[in-house]
Amino acid sequence: EKEVPEQLQQVFLNRRDTAVITIDMHDGHLSTDPDCPCPSPRGREIIEPLNHFMNEARSLGLPIIHVRSTLRKGGADEKLFPSAWRMVFPVTVGEIPNIAEHALEGTRWNRMSIDVHDEDYMVTTKKRLSAFYPTDLELLLRNLGIRRVVLTGCMTDCCVINTAFDAANRDFRVVVPRDLTRGSEHLEEPALRMISLHLGLVVDSEALYEQLVSDIHVGTNGYLVVKSAQNRVIMHPERKQWGLNILEGRQELYYNKKLNMDSLQELLNAQLTQPRGIMEYYSYWWTD
Repeated sequence: EKEVPEQLQQVFLNRRDTAVITIDMHDGHLSTDPDCPCPSPRGREIIEPLNHFMNEARSLGLPIIHVRSTLRKGGADEKLFPSAWRMVFPVTVGEIPNIAEHALEGTRWNRMSIDVHDEDYMVTTKKRLSAFYPTDLELLLRNLGIRRVVLTGCMTDCCVINTAFDAANRDFRVVVPRDLTRGSEHLEEPALRMISLHLGLVVDSEALYEQLVSDIHVGTNGYLVVKSAQNRVIMHPERKQWGLNILEGRQELYYNKKLNMDSLQELLNAQLTQPRGIMEYYSYWWTD
């Protein structure tokens, strides 16, 4: 591992104009069903870490974009010019049962395996190995004013690296958290090395989040919490609360405790209805 030079931190690791993109995190890859048409079992390892990171990103106001492959029924998208991977992949890994249903519209395999929120964006016209082809992803990114993309999902050595090439060739700054992408076990690390050599930065998601919030400065005395307008925790002494909804998220996290959140609810209501003011509320010493 190497330290990211300071001049590159502002170019690649600035939360301004940054979007998080998930790639093909759907049941067609991640289902445990034996009939899964294109299984990527290692991808299941990142479902919960990715859900957590997306909550953190949402708390900072970063757009979340989910890209998913979808092919027309009847095989029109593969009729005259079938995808190369469908021809060569089985030569190495063997025949894949039920591959004909992979990404086929209307099937259960298109269900997303990760948490998708109402405010997230969906891009569902991916038909080859890049999230940019033949989708409207670039149109969406340009209209959102995005210059930096955080690429996550599967597979690292296939759709993620193809998307990284296309993003870099369009002059988007590429960041790939190594712990939020999975691929073929023997090709995952070489793919990440190629990305870090030619296309962008490969980082750990925890270090990435800390860098994204590094310009948020607060005092050092006492117990401090920072939340977003959407009531998601941005900063807190207890890291596992980062990205949580300040009410429902805590109740889910501490389900075994009888939490009384009435006082906090009153504070949140006041913030929504009053332009300014000071108010006390009863809380818990969460770091015990």
